[in-house]
Amino acid sequence: MKARTKGLLLAFGAVVCFAGAGLVLLDSALGVGMCETSIFSSNHSPDGEIIARVQMTDCGATTGYSRVVMLQSGRFWKGECRAVALDGEPNVTMKWMSDDILKIAHSAAKTDIIGAENLCFGRTIELVQG
Repeated sequence: MKARTKGLLLAFGAVVCFAGAGLVLLDSALGVGMCETSIFSSNHSPDGEIIARVQMTDCGATTGYSRVVMLQSGRFWKGECRAVALDGEPNVTMKWMSDDILKIAHSAAKTDIIGAENLCFGRTIELVQG
């Protein structure tokens, strides 16, 4: 009985390993999880606590382009806040006006604003078109 149980466990383990390997190959073949993020610019807040960056994430032919401004806080436990997401590839610039105010200027139409926040990590986000 003991040898039979051991054999069944080995067979079950082999099935799990092959299934896992198959999922990894399928994931790779379909391109799932194969997104690439390009960072166009980044800068620290004057106090050095927050990093703001303009980026685009490309996940292949099934998704469109968008520009996103992300804020990252923390040195050990990093957190992120999406300040703004804009459809397409508009020009985006950003400037820290003070420790607490980030001004983001963009050339997107109002209809191309996917989402925007007024605050990220307690910092004010000023969004201006221009």
